[in-house]
Order: sequence, then structure tokens, then C-alpha cells
Amino acid sequence: MRWLVGFWFLWLQVAAATSVREAGLDEMLRNSELVFRGQVSGSEIRDDGPRPYTRVTFRVEAIIKGDYDGDTLSLDFAGAPARGLRVDEMRYPQPGERGIYFVESLRRRQANPLYGWSQGHFRIVVRNGRAVVVGGDGKPVVAVTGSPKGENGARWALSRGVPKGVRTESRAWDRGLTPVQFEDLLRQRLEALQP
Repeated sequence: MRWLVGFWFLWLQVAAATSVREAGLDEMLRNSELVFRGQVSGSEIRDDGPRPYTRVTFRVEAIIKGDYDGDTLSLDFAGAPARGLRVDEMRYPQPGERGIYFVESLRRRQANPLYGWSQGHFRIVVRNGRAVVVGGDGKPVVAVTGSPKGENGARWALSRGVPKGVRTESRAWDRGLTPVQFEDLLRQRLEALQP
């Protein structure tokens, strides 16, 4: 009986550790220390902490929000998939990948440094010669409306990979937002959020 209670306690810890609350786009823009467009230049497994982790290095192409002067940025993600140490629901940025990334904090170490995990991880995919922004659900982003009014009092829900205020659609490659369009809309949302 004791082992059964221990098993359920462990299972609940793992389930809670990988459950991510659905965030709103405005919340992400307000609370992310850095939002940038970049390309993954490499990743490596590091063993200098209590557990192995994956350090992903980005070449910074453009800053959308925040202050950052460097040409490269390294972010640490829990786990080391190459060694079979994968964190459930973690999507690791891959070498060569281009995207727009919402970094919650540059100073605080977290399991996933991207705000809302996959919600703060927008890939740039080229389809038929056209670059399109793709949400964490793998679908092209077709609209940015900002978060619904009253987002702070909204009911709690689990993430589906895309924040509230960003609309994606399957097979909308011809209508998907380009990186420039998406960045312009993010900057407009940031301006609207200023007091």
C-alpha cells in the first residue's frame, strides 16, 4: 500500500510539472523580459548542474521587446533528449531553426526559459518560398488580436500550445503571417499596453 501511495504522489508531481497554464498574448508581452527573432546556431548537453540540461544558443536577428546587446544568446532547457532525459511536453529549439521567442527571464533559471513553454516558441517555416510564423500547435498564425478583455480574471485552462489572442489555422500557409507582419503586430500590441 505504501508503494502505491508513493507511486501516485510521484505521478502527480510529474503531471503537475509538465502541465502548463494557458497564457494570454498581452500577459506574455508584459511579462517577458526579452522577445526576439533569431536562429538556433547550436545546442549542447551540459553537466555542470545537479542534472544534465540542454543549452541552446541563438543568433539574435532582431529585438522586439527588451534590452539585449549581444549577437548571440544561450538559454538552458531542462533535460537532455540526446541522453534519453526528456521532459514531457518540452519542445527544444533545434539547430538551424528560425523563430520568434518570448524569454520570461534572462536571470532566473527555469525548466523552460520560454514564457508558457510552447506558447512562447513561434517557429518560422518556409513553405512554397514564403516564410510563415507557426504556433506551438504546428499551424500557421493567421491573426493577432491580443488577449481577450479580463484575461487576468479568466478561467484557468491548460495550454494548447498557442496563447489566447493568437489565432492559428490548419493548412493556411498562403494566409499565414510573415515574420515581419507578426513582429509589427506584436509591436502594436506592446504600444497598446503602455500606460
